[in-house]
Amino acid sequence: MNAEPLRKGEATQARIVDVAYALFLRQGYHGTSMRQIADAAEITMGGIYNHFPGKEAIWEAVLTDRHPYSEILPLLTTTTGESAEAYVRDAATRLVAALGQRRDLLHLMFIELVEFDGAHIPSLYAAITPHLLQLADVFTHKAGQVR
Repeated sequence: MNAEPLRKGEATQARIVDVAYALFLRQGYHGTSMRQIADAAEITMGGIYNHFPGKEAIWEAVLTDRHPYSEILPLLTTTTGESAEAYVRDAATRLVAALGQRRDLLHLMFIELVEFDGAHIPSLYAAITPHLLQLADVFTHKAGQVR
């Protein structure tokens, strides 16, 4: 099933997030200017402000869009295991494999922690929590205990 193509405004916003992501990883948040983002996205400064109120809003979009929870949580919903121990082992194996493919996660989180003092983590946590609660519900119905 193919996703609908992005409208022009959505495509521009996605391009801004893509180039900002690359610049933030390479230069950090404070080392990246709005001008650099605009130039890399091939858009005017005014064009950027049509999509985002400022650089921090772009960072929030990068953090939300590029954080691997959107890939990892669906992966964890397919975790198998009859017992709690088997379930945790399978989940850990899948998690390590997935995160091994996303080496940018630590860089994203360091930017968030160092340059923002973790200010956006509560909103990230709020987005993730409902999914974690579903996983916790599955886990609690497994037989046995985890040591």
